[in-house]
Amino acid sequence: MARCLKGLDKTDCSLLLSDSAHNALSVVPTSSFSPCTVWQTFDAIKEVNRPEEIDWRTIPSMQTIAWKTGTSYGFRDAWAVGVTPRYAVGVWVGNATGEGKPGLVGARTAGPVMFDVFNLLPSSPWFVRPSEGFVDAEVCHLSGHLKGRFCEETDTILILPAGLKTEACPYHHRINLSADGTQRIYESCINTEAAIQKNWFTLPPVWEWYYKQRHPEYKTLPPFKPGCGEDILRPMQFVYPTMNARIFLPRQMDGSKSQLTFELVHSVPKATVYWHLDNNYLAETQDFHKISLLPSSGKHTMTAVDNEGNTVSVTFFVE
Repeated sequence: MARCLKGLDKTDCSLLLSDSAHNALSVVPTSSFSPCTVWQTFDAIKEVNRPEEIDWRTIPSMQTIAWKTGTSYGFRDAWAVGVTPRYAVGVWVGNATGEGKPGLVGARTAGPVMFDVFNLLPSSPWFVRPSEGFVDAEVCHLSGHLKGRFCEETDTILILPAGLKTEACPYHHRINLSADGTQRIYESCINTEAAIQKNWFTLPPVWEWYYKQRHPEYKTLPPFKPGCGEDILRPMQFVYPTMNARIFLPRQMDGSKSQLTFELVHSVPKATVYWHLDNNYLAETQDFHKISLLPSSGKHTMTAVDNEGNTVSVTFFVE
């Protein structure tokens, strides 16, 4: 049932088809995984976007599948595994020689084959949610954490009891604003001018950058009014590399070494960032803060300084 994939030499595709997924929630030992834990996991990964450019939920004939893909380093292997109450299907795609191929990615190669197999199999109703083991919890609508003091929108959902021991929402806090709401002020200035209080949802710079791409309604914190406070939150953060990352730079197809791309995000859209590698000035960026270079092997520190004097550094190692 496996179909050949263009661009793969000596391609082997193996399929694993099993009825053992039937009643999967009941056969897993409770000492390892509780039925509620398994149900939540399956319920989450069934919502992953499928390779087809369609919304499978709108087509009654499309069966519900909990699925996951993977890709090995160097594009040597790609796999996909899916589970329904009746079947478990596993698909592996790769070359028998172990040779990697660009584009050999689980979601693009093994995933479509797996769904083709499921389309040939009988469908079944989805797993029934366990009747015991969950508790009601009030969570922040925006962050998903347990409700905090300053969360205004909340949802009541079923969670595992262990979830009640997690942290309350750390991303909502109360701030003081000028009367027109355009500037923040410290409490020391409240006695000298009109002010309003407001609860605000704030994410770290990197999270904010990703979140804003799908949530245009997100608002960054207003700046402090001159003389009425100083921002102690870091306005910029490295996206890549992470602190103390160990980086291997592979060679390109033509034999040349790959460059290392540094990227950071700044909460102020028009900020200027000055880049320094091991205290040596490199360049400045605006709007999109990203540079590429080929550092030597060993330990390095990249430091970014913005036009307001804020700094952030990251240490990394090139293998």
